Amino acid sequence: MRRLGLTLGAAVVALGLGAGSAQAVFINGSVSISNGGITVSQAAGTTSIVSALTTLTQGAPVATSSSGDLAGAGAPTTANALVLSPTSGQYTVTVGGNVFTFVLTSVSAVTPVALHSLGSGTLGDSLNFNVAGTVTGGTFQSTNFGGTYSAQGSCVGTTTCNAGTQTASWSASFSATGSAPGVPEPASLALLGTALVGLGFARWRRKAA
Repeated sequence: MRRLGLTLGAAVVALGLGAGSAQAVFINGSVSISNGGITVSQAAGTTSIVSALTTLTQGAPVATSSSGDLAGAGAPTTANALVLSPTSGQYTVTVGGNVFTFVLTSVSAVTPVALHSLGSGTLGDSLNFNVAGTVTGGTFQSTNFGGTYSAQGSCVGTTTCNAGTQTASWSASFSATGSAPGVPEPASLALLGTALVGLGFARWRRKAA
């Protein structure tokens, strides 16, 4: 049993250290996209433009800033409908000859702000939340990303919107973390291996006693 524990532990330690030196390249960088319109109701008496939406049908956005492996992101940039629950949505941006695809898998910290006066006969509301998922592109490995999303609505009215005056826009910022989805970090693997080595040694000492 001691030999098995030591052998297994050593193997896991080697795997952990080997993973740290692997040559897999994960995406590292950020991109912000915005200006795509959101399809909203144009009916008179509207009391929510974006704050009550659970599905956001978005127009084609543009990349407003980018960095790292995503530096130079530009057209074509696309955004599929975003559904809050169960979360779905997909965005693509092009960097040189690479198309990076961001797939949302979770939404958190959803914060709606109800329709309220902005002054001068204008009303507005908003919807903000955090996003997370995976991004792929080019020869890079699938990578975790996180970010934020903000939708803004406005219309003409006093307490409710006048018919046909509602408009909405959105913006989002995504940051690739440079880490693989669902894969333990090398330090965690090495720690597990060390624990197994220690367990095997402890069992051997108890037997020897």
